[in-house]
Amino acid sequence: MNKYTATFSLRQNTGIVYIYKQKIGMDNNLEALYPYLCSFILPERVSKMDIMAAKSSSYVLPVLEDVYQYRNAAAVVRSAEGCGFHRVVAMESKNRFEPNLEVTKGAETWVRVDRMAHTLQSLEKLRADGYRLVAVSPERDATPLPAYLPKQRTALIFGTEWQGVTEDFLHYCDETVSIPMYGFTQSFNVSVAAALCLYDLKQKLLQHNIEHYLTAEEQLQLKIHWAVRSLKSGPALLAKYLEEHGECNADAGIAPLIAADTPQPRAESRGEEYERKAGNGAQIKPRP
Repeated sequence: MNKYTATFSLRQNTGIVYIYKQKIGMDNNLEALYPYLCSFILPERVSKMDIMAAKSSSYVLPVLEDVYQYRNAAAVVRSAEGCGFHRVVAMESKNRFEPNLEVTKGAETWVRVDRMAHTLQSLEKLRADGYRLVAVSPERDATPLPAYLPKQRTALIFGTEWQGVTEDFLHYCDETVSIPMYGFTQSFNVSVAAALCLYDLKQKLLQHNIEHYLTAEEQLQLKIHWAVRSLKSGPALLAKYLEEHGECNADAGIAPLIAADTPQPRAESRGEEYERKAGNGAQIKPRP
């Protein structure tokens, strides 16, 4: 059994609590953290979390390029959760990934959103983590989605609303997959494309008996994430536990284990501005 110490950093400007892990051979064990958090949660919900974690997967990972329409962001989160994929990567440059809570219908509680820079270095990190990079685009002799079988962990790259997958990303990916179209329109909305791909690949994983579920360690990490997100005081309880049982080091240079978002007042996003102006009959031009 690996031993961990947990360290954390509370970033007040975003309301995000980052929990980090590091194998250092000490007595602090994350397995004790989950029961502690569960003591504040109804047993029925704990039981459901245990059941759903065993069915969860990050084998297929939706990666979104700088999505700015907040309804699209929300729809992708909801589709991923509905297919049992509880991690989404949001690559941000001009826009912050802001799912609309009315659209997610609670899915944002269960899906871990990892925000990364909109760069090739971020793609390289995903590749180093064992993912095959697959751009969802009709270019580069793309394999039609019905014929594609995910034989290894797959990161599906979805492009921006206006441009699709950016050129440098397209050439950096290992291959491309296309969604066959049967009408005049040559592409689906990004959230619809994500839903079609995620559902199709989930069915293939099941039909071909491809092992794609989380390991026991990954399940534990996800359940801790869920427990924190299920409690209004989750971040505070987590910080208290770590202060009493672990070492707190905000500067630890190790990968995030949990990102627990706390709702914060915010300015109108570009997507909200777009939809508001479009609803008022304004002529909207694509931004560069």
